Amino acid sequence: MPGSALPRVTRLFLAGNAVAMTGNGLVIAFTLIYLHQARAIALPVAGLLLTAGAAAGLLAVTVSGVLLDRLGARQVLTGIILGQAAAQVLLAWAHNAATALPALLLYGATWAPMFPAMATMIAGLTPDPAAQQRVFAINFTTQNAAIGIGTVLGAAVANVHHPGSFPGPVPGQRRIVPDLRRGADLPAPLCAPRPQGRAASRLPGRACPPWPAAGPRGIAPRCLHRIPGV
Repeated sequence: MPGSALPRVTRLFLAGNAVAMTGNGLVIAFTLIYLHQARAIALPVAGLLLTAGAAAGLLAVTVSGVLLDRLGARQVLTGIILGQAAAQVLLAWAHNAATALPALLLYGATWAPMFPAMATMIAGLTPDPAAQQRVFAINFTTQNAAIGIGTVLGAAVANVHHPGSFPGPVPGQRRIVPDLRRGADLPAPLCAPRPQGRAASRLPGRACPPWPAAGPRGIAPRCLHRIPGV
């Protein structure tokens, strides 16, 4: 009846979904920023990558109904959650468009079918029609609030100059050293300065551009260097 307490298993599902959506909020709002500013992928290419992920979701959702009927909502939702976790790990290790594409395709293919799977799960956990309406309303409200909370938390942590601040491990990333003269961050030429003149030590396989005049302490002020494993 209206106003009665929801079943414990339903409340547990709603709480778990709120936690999961908070994690999604940490990711989905910053994917474009991560690809373009942290991974140096051009905006048009990053847009195409996200479009490909959305297209994968459209294709996946067309077969989700069949999977829900044959396997059940719990099994499908479990696979979706595991697929999203794998996609985020792949995205954290992506360094260019070619390596980011599989991660975004997987994430898109697991994002779109998630909603019908959750709706089916709620219907199975709450067979009473009146209670179902309440649960759907509560779930819709809490998951949108959780995504917003995750986005706020991500905005407080993420820094495009330190891709490791984005969710997941980010190996071999460039660390940005501010321009001491202009206070600006410049693209990293991947070489370290020598203490005198315009000379710089070269990293294997990469050429160093000309350096500006040395600063008052004999160090070229705009050198940005690569620190392996950061």
